[in-house]
Amino acid sequence: MKIDEFLLLEKLMTNMNSYAKLSEQNLEIGKKWLIIAKDDSQISRLLYKNKHYAGAAYHLQQAFEKLTKGYYILTGKKTPEEARDHQFVLNALKGEIKGDFVKDFVKLSGFLNNREFSLVPVENLLQNIEKSEDDLRKISRGEINKILEFILINENNILSKEIIKKVESKLKEKRRRGWIKQLLIKFTKSRIRDSDLELALSPEAISNQAYFMTLSVRLHLLSLLTFLHFNTPRYPYDKKSEVNFFDYTTRLGIVKSINKFLKIFDKIISTFEPEQTTKKKRKQNK
Repeated sequence: MKIDEFLLLEKLMTNMNSYAKLSEQNLEIGKKWLIIAKDDSQISRLLYKNKHYAGAAYHLQQAFEKLTKGYYILTGKKTPEEARDHQFVLNALKGEIKGDFVKDFVKLSGFLNNREFSLVPVENLLQNIEKSEDDLRKISRGEINKILEFILINENNILSKEIIKKVESKLKEKRRRGWIKQLLIKFTKSRIRDSDLELALSPEAISNQAYFMTLSVRLHLLSLLTFLHFNTPRYPYDKKSEVNFFDYTTRLGIVKSINKFLKIFDKIISTFEPEQTTKKKRKQNK
């Protein structure tokens, strides 16, 4: 059966957009979540270096939770009030992961991948959210590495010039231009001129949309791997878990992978930092 990967991209891009209007106040609140998230990441790095593994795992979890909250607010997916609560955000993540968005992304990844790559670890991860939470807490470094590899490979594939060019060509077909225009009207709630449509169909705009699509999936998967370490690293006993403070040693997969998680965290958060964006623009203008 011939697969039209554009149809999946079209569906994913539709799901990625938010209908919420972002106020200046919410913009500032979202940025503040990112500042605190970065602080947690630095504490995690310092504690790991000094072999305080339980504390390092806890602050890693906090860094990704606050990064996710900031992302939700800055993209208009959640209000600051909704994003405050840990359980609310965790349930929102689980809901999105169980929905079509991530599943379709995994399917799309299989079509775009030019070399053999097993999707089993990612599919297992998605299934595990229905099972024991301790299975996720105890996930091995090997399984974590496979998921991180999946994230990297598919980011490179979906953001490749070849795919962006193909999507641009498909989007500019007459039968799809009308759909894009209606979509823009729905998102912006305003009239769309032909020049606005051309801007939305530019390679840069498509590339940005594809990037934030992959960013969203990255955050979903990384948050799922880290979110459940919000309480077990802090206590000697938890009636809801077999994992406790004393289990956070170099034998635990999450502990072995802390440095990798922190590198990915740094890459993601730089996307939202104005100074980074300014530097990129300066380089492009040279």
